[in-house]
Amino acid sequence: MQIVKRTMGWIQKPSAWQYQQSLNAKRRAQAQHNLDQQSVLAGAIFATKDTFSHDMTALVLKSVVNRVTTEAEERAKSALPDDLLSQLSSKLDKSA
Repeated sequence: MQIVKRTMGWIQKPSAWQYQQSLNAKRRAQAQHNLDQQSVLAGAIFATKDTFSHDMTALVLKSVVNRVTTEAEERAKSALPDDLLSQLSSKLDKSA
């Protein structure tokens, strides 16, 4: 007994060239998808680095501002007499 495959011929099979072109198109699409994913990943890494640098700069600036403010307050306190508040309140009491 012999097995015979019969087709109606409704769907044309692609030629070898067309089949190769479809494979090449699939490979190009996969390569482009890989490149897109890599660029998204690289963008995320650079954004994280920039955010980290920005945050570290902000922390350093806050630290410097706090130190300068503290030093200025200490210098102002040392330059003013200790009983300045009582002197001012006594002057206010006399004028009222």
